[in-house]
Amino acid sequence: MPENVVSSVADGTDASRRQRDQIAGILQAYERAKASGVSQRDLAASQDIPHSSLQHWLARQESIAAPPEAIAFFEGPVGVAWLHQMVIAAHVVMSQMGACGVNLICQFLHLSGLSAFVGSSYGSQYALAVAMEAHLVSYGVTETQRLGAVMADREITACLDETFHPEVCLVGIEPASNFILVETYSERRDAESWAQSLNTALTGLPVTIRQVTSDAASGLLRYAQELLGVPHSPDLFHIQRELVRATAWPLAQQHRHAQKAVDQAESEFARATAKRERYQRHPRPGRPPSFEVAIEQAELALANAQQALVTVEQHQEQAQAAIQALSHTYHPFTLDTGAWRPPAAIEAELTAHFDTLEQIITQAELPDYAQAKFAKAKRQLSPMVETLHRFEQSRRALAINFPQLGLATLEHDLQQHLLPAVYLNRVAAQTSDGVQRHALQATADQLLRPLRTPDAPIQSLSSDLRHHLEALAMACVQTFQRSSSCVEGRNGQLALRHHSFHRLSPRKLQALTTIHNFFLTRPDGSTAAERFFGHPPKPLFDWLLQALPLPPRPARNRPLVSKSYLLDVA
Repeated sequence: MPENVVSSVADGTDASRRQRDQIAGILQAYERAKASGVSQRDLAASQDIPHSSLQHWLARQESIAAPPEAIAFFEGPVGVAWLHQMVIAAHVVMSQMGACGVNLICQFLHLSGLSAFVGSSYGSQYALAVAMEAHLVSYGVTETQRLGAVMADREITACLDETFHPEVCLVGIEPASNFILVETYSERRDAESWAQSLNTALTGLPVTIRQVTSDAASGLLRYAQELLGVPHSPDLFHIQRELVRATAWPLAQQHRHAQKAVDQAESEFARATAKRERYQRHPRPGRPPSFEVAIEQAELALANAQQALVTVEQHQEQAQAAIQALSHTYHPFTLDTGAWRPPAAIEAELTAHFDTLEQIITQAELPDYAQAKFAKAKRQLSPMVETLHRFEQSRRALAINFPQLGLATLEHDLQQHLLPAVYLNRVAAQTSDGVQRHALQATADQLLRPLRTPDAPIQSLSSDLRHHLEALAMACVQTFQRSSSCVEGRNGQLALRHHSFHRLSPRKLQALTTIHNFFLTRPDGSTAAERFFGHPPKPLFDWLLQALPLPPRPARNRPLVSKSYLLDVA
């Protein structure tokens, strides 16, 4: 616990403004001295406090409506420190990590019984919430500057997107560490606004943006290609979304119409056959009607309607398969074996999938808006291929550096085993399907098995050098970014916050950014800041315990006001 929470009684310089921990220490000293026959007046003199102050503290302690055991604990130095830690933890977890308001924290203090020892009014807890947000903002700025001064030079990919609260909020994340580079409100979302926000956020940091991944909005494209002069890697999800919009809804509408035509044709066929059956049961004199012609026409219409329905269903299945195949194809390594795939081969497969979708749109005679959305998605085919070529260049550049490290003999192990294994493990970590995730991990383990044998050349290296090789492989793999899902997820979290609070103040937004970067951890215990800067930040919770004041005592209960009635005589 923080030293200031359990500080000595003698630390206070102003007896009239003593902290709760100091008062708790004095009362604890009095309880020990009372057993030895020391009077209140003598103890007050020894502690250099007025006798009346000691009497007031004792009377206040006796007036607490709680069990004696609870009073003895919470009015002692250890109990005060525990209260401080509990209240701060409630605000961090419920209000900063969660989406609770101050009213719910007050309710928690009341229902838990802590309101007997801690002020649980809205005013007192709101003041603490405001102070905490201010300290979180200060911590984020200070730690970013401190860690940025000792971090190594980094070249990163920036995943960029905007959200609306309804103000425009620019959000940029480094996907490998999930560190939020920028999260700020802006009047506009053009290239200049992005440049100003990111330049401000990265000032003083040895960080260079080498690639931008986004939904290909015009402002982001111009920022990446013109202002930064770096390539843009399109987000596969947004490409697939445009293709779904181009095919799913119009084909679903055609399916409804085709199904309705089948139902009507079945009704006509059933009506024609029913007329013939009625006539056969009750024939009338004269020449019989020509039922066979009507039945034949109805049967032909039904067959045509059924064939049209089958054709639409085939188009739906083919379109869905082609869109899903884009995701399976857009990988530099095969997911089932980990074999390297040349960009030209991947380009041919991607082109074939787009051609399939274009053929479906033409055959199904989908409306103009579907063709426009397809054209918008297909324009990203060239940037996708360029991303693959850049990754191939990164892979070759990594091999070029091996002779300089004296590791030229390990190039085959790196290219054929380590790189694909690292890539498959990365894909597995991002896969929600459990069966597919285990299959990817099994393939990665199989690729690593030759490198894990005791007689493998890589095992002759020191552990530090092996870890360095693995870090180089991970850095190379991370240059291939086909998704900005980290930003989409963050925008979803901010949308939930905005929905509950109706508006996020700039201070609240910065506090949430600090919590994300410096407090939330992955299963390995690392924060986004540690992964981004390469050094762990100071413990945020301990810093808050040091910075924020001890919890205030509860105010005196106000008398309840009885309900008044309009017709009562004054």
